[in-house]
Amino acid sequence: MRRLLISILTFITACLIVGCDSDKATTGSDILPADDQIVVLVDTFTLVSDLDSMGHIFSQPDSFLLGEIETSYGTLRADILTQLAAPLGFVYPANAEMDSVCLYAYYSTITGDNVSPLAIRVYEMDKATLDYDKRYYSNIAVEDYCSFSDSTNIVEHAALITAAEYRDSIYHKSKYIPGVKMKLTERFAKRFFEQNKRFTTQEEFNKLFKGLYITTDFGSATILHVNTIVMAVYYHFYYDKYNPATGEHESVREKDVKTFYANAEVKQVNRYTYLNQDALIEQLIQTMDVYNYVISPAGVYTQIKFPIADILSEIETNIKGFTDKRNTYINMASLKMNVVYNPNKTSTDKTPEDWLLPAPHMLLVNDSIRETYFVDKWLSVLTEDAVLGTLTSGTDSLGNTIYYYSFDVSKMLMEKLRMAEYDLEDADDVLSMSLVPVSVSYATSSSSGSTTGQTITAIKQYQVPSATIFYSPNNPQTPLILEIVYSGF
Repeated sequence: MRRLLISILTFITACLIVGCDSDKATTGSDILPADDQIVVLVDTFTLVSDLDSMGHIFSQPDSFLLGEIETSYGTLRADILTQLAAPLGFVYPANAEMDSVCLYAYYSTITGDNVSPLAIRVYEMDKATLDYDKRYYSNIAVEDYCSFSDSTNIVEHAALITAAEYRDSIYHKSKYIPGVKMKLTERFAKRFFEQNKRFTTQEEFNKLFKGLYITTDFGSATILHVNTIVMAVYYHFYYDKYNPATGEHESVREKDVKTFYANAEVKQVNRYTYLNQDALIEQLIQTMDVYNYVISPAGVYTQIKFPIADILSEIETNIKGFTDKRNTYINMASLKMNVVYNPNKTSTDKTPEDWLLPAPHMLLVNDSIRETYFVDKWLSVLTEDAVLGTLTSGTDSLGNTIYYYSFDVSKMLMEKLRMAEYDLEDADDVLSMSLVPVSVSYATSSSSGSTTGQTITAIKQYQVPSATIFYSPNNPQTPLILEIVYSGF
């Protein structure tokens, strides 16, 4: 353990460290007895890290992943189970006849190679439907919902595409949005149309049509980030129209389309599977003395072990080395996690190793609440057991650009310190916290027309393919350390 010692025997200097107003802090400081003066110390502590398999996360897709990619961190497959929203209150014209049914999937971006082919298949869910009020894991068992019998394969021909194609794109808001159009089988189209002529409730619709399973059966270099899934029923009908030229009524043929969206009104689950996750963990463990990893979605966590008992014992011993103080306070506890990242590589330099970028946010969360934090929808709640870090750039002592996440764990350590001081709870010998990649939603608050700040409205597990590489606690050049500033008074 490396320790830096600062003994500050004036009230003003101590208050400056904790951010107090200097003019107010100096009052009476020059007449304080020696035993009443504040001691401020700085220590650094070595931590321990470990890797842990995610296995699954809770699926809360804002958009969908679809496809497969092989990377140096394993092979990720992603597919979709979704219901479709019924157009409640809609009734087809009495003499309507179905022409065709097509499924459209529009994607905003991709992960991987945009010129590698992939083939998309669509199956009808025939065994069970999704429960709107249930939280689903990302490793959902598809066989519980789809029998994969011949009749459930509802695409006439697998849609073979490359992501760079704009064959089925639409023009929206001054830009083209690429998409995939799949014509569904005539057998399915006729049955769907005949069963669903009138739409009264979503529940009744789900009984007749349980949903879709969308997957790929070819390709291993592209994942589409699908933001819109819509099924379109094309139909025609006839109506009488008066023709003033002939003075007679004529039968007119009219075409129309009715759309069914996968949206927030229905349940969707994005399934993720790392095909060789056990082998991946074994591979990454071999480099743990240098690097730690966080891979999403449902890939690998990094666990940070805090030696709480040793930290509290060291703090108490060091404080008592100066004087028998009545109170101890942790002013700052900063965990800066440096990231291996070079965002400036040109497109010609990029390889499959560069497909997965660092996550924009990390949540350092106590392992005891790692799952319940998201299951119970704590969302924006940040406490001593859940600390948020944002990917940030800076410069090192040589002027080089560096990237890191910074976590303030002072609340967590202060809570442990008070518990130990008042014998409310024995201090943990070692506290394990995990780095979980998350996405963060903000709302901008304003007052009298001026912006006053941003408030976190939601924190979700990150559902975009990513790989974040950290320097480990044992890294010979940039070891991970915890720096604590604490005081006794």
